[in-house]
Amino acid sequence: MAYAQELKNLVAEIKTSHRDRTAYVKDIKDTTHELIARFRKELQEMAKDLKDFLAKSEETRKKDFADFYKEIQERVKAVKEDTAKLMKDIKVDIGAIKRTVADLLADYAAERKEAARYWAGLKGAEAAAGEVAPAPRRRGRRRKK
Repeated sequence: MAYAQELKNLVAEIKTSHRDRTAYVKDIKDTTHELIARFRKELQEMAKDLKDFLAKSEETRKKDFADFYKEIQERVKAVKEDTAKLMKDIKVDIGAIKRTVADLLADYAAERKEAARYWAGLKGAEAAAGEVAPAPRRRGRRRKK
């Protein structure tokens, strides 16, 4: 009989243990559902607060963006003005270079004419002295026949 009593006690312990575990799992389940409900409520409140904040700060954000955009436009305008001024300066420099080159070419042409007159004078002096000047050499390529 002791064996039967031990089995009864074991079955009773199993039932008690099962009841305790079931109650514990139920408590955890209920606590979890409560936490989920509380978190959902908090999340909805935070979403509402964020939506309200964004709605209230929309004008401020628009104004900040407009100011930022205006600043960018001013920078672009300044760059364009600097570039235009630079192009004008370059054009002035190009004009000065052209004038300098024209002056140099004019000086060269004048010196060349003077040298040509001098050489012509020397040829005339040789002809007067009785020497025959050699025929001038032709410049350039020969034409094909």
